[in-house]
Amino acid sequence: MNPIRIDIGPVCDIPPEANKNALGEKKAIAEEREYVIDIDMNDYDAIRTCCSGASMCQSCWKYISAAYKVLEPSLIHDFGFEHILWVFSGRRGVHAWVCDERARVMDNHIRSSVTEYLSLAIANEKSDRLVKDSVLRDFNYTLFNRSYAILEPIFDDFMVREQAYFYYDKNVIRVFQVLQRIIKEDTENLNNIAPGVGSLEQKVLACNHQGLAGFPAARDAPNRAVDSPTSGKEAALSGERWNMILRYLETEK
Repeated sequence: MNPIRIDIGPVCDIPPEANKNALGEKKAIAEEREYVIDIDMNDYDAIRTCCSGASMCQSCWKYISAAYKVLEPSLIHDFGFEHILWVFSGRRGVHAWVCDERARVMDNHIRSSVTEYLSLAIANEKSDRLVKDSVLRDFNYTLFNRSYAILEPIFDDFMVREQAYFYYDKNVIRVFQVLQRIIKEDTENLNNIAPGVGSLEQKVLACNHQGLAGFPAARDAPNRAVDSPTSGKEAALSGERWNMILRYLETEK
């Protein structure tokens, strides 16, 4: 028989029934509590193209799956945790409950440090950075290298084709903003790439597939069902644009 629910909670210094409300003289203090990672689908609104906000589909759920594939090895290999329970949050994401004793007794400072270590990306569409500066300063960062090795094989099929990320002009523009900043900060190694980047951006934005142009940056993209009649063309255009960028970087490096 499967349980209909599992209750996990803190170990307090007094029995729960003795706990007082905000006006009482005594309030329970948690002496142990699980370390919980909360992943919500709307955390990916800056990059997912199929849905937004509380909306979800099978395609955008793959972001959650990718997060699991990245976080699970880190919790195990980088921190040595063994007892990790992944559960559906009940709305639009998942929770990772780390139940090891070492995790349960971590204070808030340690919890914040672990969370900071696990946080690589910057989910801000206005930023010219995709990952934190601390990662860019050291590409030997263990979590970055492991995450790249896990995600790179699925990037083309998922982000480029299924999500048609580069079909949207605003995404192309943002990628080039990031590329321009990286070139500016690393002119010693990337100076030969710089001269043609501006014209390449315009060529990528002008690229179309069978008469389908990119989605204009000045408009808000609607939720796009990945099985819609136009999704095949959108995926093809996204692939052509991404390959233009790859060919240039490969040729000029």
